[in-house]
Amino acid sequence: MNKKIVGCIFVCTLLITIAFSATANVNSLSKRLDSKLVLVRIDVSQNPVTLPRDMEIMGSKIGEWIEIIIPENRLDELSNQGIEYEVIIYDLIEYDNSVRGQYHTLAQMETILQDIADDYPDITDLYSIGTTYEGRDIWCLEISDNPGVDEGEPGVFFMGLHHAREWPTVEICLYIADQLTSEYDSDPTVTDLVDSCRIWLVTCVNPDGYYL
Repeated sequence: MNKKIVGCIFVCTLLITIAFSATANVNSLSKRLDSKLVLVRIDVSQNPVTLPRDMEIMGSKIGEWIEIIIPENRLDELSNQGIEYEVIIYDLIEYDNSVRGQYHTLAQMETILQDIADDYPDITDLYSIGTTYEGRDIWCLEISDNPGVDEGEPGVFFMGLHHAREWPTVEICLYIADQLTSEYDSDPTVTDLVDSCRIWLVTCVNPDGYYL
């Protein structure tokens, strides 16, 4: 049961990481093309559709629709080919920036980690595993009944924010850290996990990218 819980958390983290890595370079792509990037949904329920070249596919429902990112100045290519489409997000950069504001900043993340370490000193150890190119600490939070002690227990390692725009992965790691500490001694499953494993969380592998 414990292994299943840890496995499910890992899979959820991986899936969201993959989803957000698809939009990781939206800002740089927009600057390169000198045009707004638009998310459109194309109807493929009636006839097969041949997409313009160099489009980034974001999602699809087989036999019904497909969503692509296309520069605004190339929307005419869809119309000229008689392709029916619906604009889902008109300016992905503006949307990207509005979504980012809903997540914790790097400084807030560091404060949360420090608060957890201060509140649960018996089962946590917070330390830097190194510094980035720009001199920022890469923080690791270990959670275990005897943090820092090798007792031959299984190890579980979570990492967030490999790429600069994968903001939800930071939140997932913070959530895991909060649950494993705040529920310790009250939730039997959580208590057993902490007592029987060494768990490390590097909530932000790429603080330089997250800061920008």
